[in-house]
Amino acid sequence: MQGKKGRPKGVLQATTSLQSYRGRPCKINKDGKIRKHNFFQKGSKTKLILDHLKAGNELSQLQCYPPSKFNTIRLGAIIKDLRIRGYNIKTKMVKNSSGSKHGVYFM
Repeated sequence: MQGKKGRPKGVLQATTSLQSYRGRPCKINKDGKIRKHNFFQKGSKTKLILDHLKAGNELSQLQCYPPSKFNTIRLGAIIKDLRIRGYNIKTKMVKNSSGSKHGVYFM
């Protein structure tokens, strides 16, 4: 027979400053930024892309395909996550020589 699930009676829930990100609660660092497991881990794709944009450089999907240093095929998803976190990333549309368009991201 299994007992009740959850917190035992008399034990208070820990109180921390929480904020919601993608519907899940996340802890907030002292500087006010959201802390999420492995999001800004040293050497992560997100961190590399954020540092590149903060340096004033532009970035397009064509520059991110492997074997580049960013090594990602989902640049749009990473940019969306950064925008949700509050970074002001802008997009400009550039026309290729073949006539198609792609986005170039910058801060």
